[in-house]
Amino acid sequence: MSETLAVQVAGDRYTGRAIEIRQSIDPQLVVEASRKAGVQAAKAEIRVEAPPPPPVYEHVGYVHNEMGLQIRTALAKAARTVGGETAYDDSLTTVNKKLAALDPEPPDQEYHRRRQETKTAEARRLKEQAAMLRGQLAARSEYGLETESTKAELRDVLAALSEAETTAQAARQGVDQTQQAMREYRDRQEQRFRLEDKRANLERKARASLVEQYTPEFRKHVQTVSTLVEQEPATPEAALEAIDPVIAALALIRLASFETPVVLSCSQVESAEIAAEKLDTAIIRI
Repeated sequence: MSETLAVQVAGDRYTGRAIEIRQSIDPQLVVEASRKAGVQAAKAEIRVEAPPPPPVYEHVGYVHNEMGLQIRTALAKAARTVGGETAYDDSLTTVNKKLAALDPEPPDQEYHRRRQETKTAEARRLKEQAAMLRGQLAARSEYGLETESTKAELRDVLAALSEAETTAQAARQGVDQTQQAMREYRDRQEQRFRLEDKRANLERKARASLVEQYTPEFRKHVQTVSTLVEQEPATPEAALEAIDPVIAALALIRLASFETPVVLSCSQVESAEIAAEKLDTAIIRI
């Protein structure tokens, strides 16, 4: 366990592995600062200098009297911090790699569709203009009038028409390609849904396996913590959900391994120093 821990609250700086904060401050702000680089409180800047937390911190990073706790979920995450493994881990890794390889965004159909509509309309207008110029050219020829300027204008219109038709054709091909890409995207989405279902099932099985493996050790920590805080321990036969959330959280902290400080605001613990020693972790007590 690293001894490096520093907390800054309203200009006051605390250091050490066991920190007591006597200032009036919302403990949740300190928890948020532990999760991030720091947060801005209403009247004071709060910063915590410590390593980033593991997923289990979400459940046990803030221990207080009114807390609830999903013990099985937290136990599985705590087990991961001490090298907990299951028979489902390789399959989970494979599924996660497959999910990461799937394109997250659908193809942009609107760009090609708008371009096709625009160029098709332009080509239609130029065809009408070319037909009009041909009529004018025929009439001027019939009456022996000058035709060169009309011929030049017709050549320009026909060149623009050819370009517009070529662009419209390319846009139509783009629409066809994006429609095919959209069909492939929908296929990938169906594959994604199947993989996400598979991942969820694997995660449930892995969680159950970790809970089964580490429940005996967790119950030992529950007994130890209950003794330390002079509270009647849960019976060995008691369901995990029946264990007091604060006791369970403290037991999980003893079981887990991480260096982000735990924020305590509970009546069961007398001091940050005692908590740091008994729980073997960095403590901020408020």
